[in-house]
Amino acid sequence: AGQRWASCSVSGPRATRFDVSLQPSSQIFIVQLSSTGGVPVLGLPMSEIAGQCIDLDCVSDSSFDLSRLSDRLMDEPDDARCIALLQDWVARQAVEYDGGPSEYDGGPAERVVRAVRAQHGNCEVAGLAADLQVSRRHLSRVMQRDVGLSTKAFARIMRFDRAVQLARLRPERRLG
Repeated sequence: AGQRWASCSVSGPRATRFDVSLQPSSQIFIVQLSSTGGVPVLGLPMSEIAGQCIDLDCVSDSSFDLSRLSDRLMDEPDDARCIALLQDWVARQAVEYDGGPSEYDGGPAERVVRAVRAQHGNCEVAGLAADLQVSRRHLSRVMQRDVGLSTKAFARIMRFDRAVQLARLRPERRLG
């Protein structure tokens, strides 16, 4: 039957448009991790793959058997089975993740991500930093390290996402 997918790739967060060129018979399968989900699922912070799209095999780590996952996904002909494989793998990684409470699990970046999402990006960096009792500079370093985007860029993306959601809810209403 041959391989269904041309490749298995992973992309980090980005503040710019992401263009994908596909052959007419090609398919793309996208899984979106949370902004701080890279450590428990991929074994590295999202900042390490920010702005990039790289082959899943290149992310492989001895404790994260991504090359085996990539091989299984590429050989699987059924969409439902691909989804089931990914769900099982992500669930297993989350259970096996022994990082315990850390900066990636409820730490400053995760709290900022939750706060910015809750406010749909309508927040000020200074206010977020004050709420966490850290400096704006420290908050920026933490977000850049853990999420791969500055706090301001992340908030901008959340505002854009909210505009898209609203446009989908009311397609008759024009933007602009």
